[in-house]
Amino acid sequence: MGVLHAITTIITNNLNINMQSLNIGSNDGVFEGKIKALVYDTAHLDQLISSIKKVDGINEVKRTS
Repeated sequence: MGVLHAITTIITNNLNINMQSLNIGSNDGVFEGKIKALVYDTAHLDQLISSIKKVDGINEVKRTS
């Protein structure tokens, strides 16, 4: 509960990042999603990934192309 809210709060409020898209799917209480976000540079992306990994309930965060 609240994982999606925590993630979107980190992205929009804490790091002031604009999301272009958000796609979430769920199966047996486990969800997987893709977030397309506009970041300034790789350091900003690394900060975003690190912050999301700290959310309770997150198992993996990775960059895709």
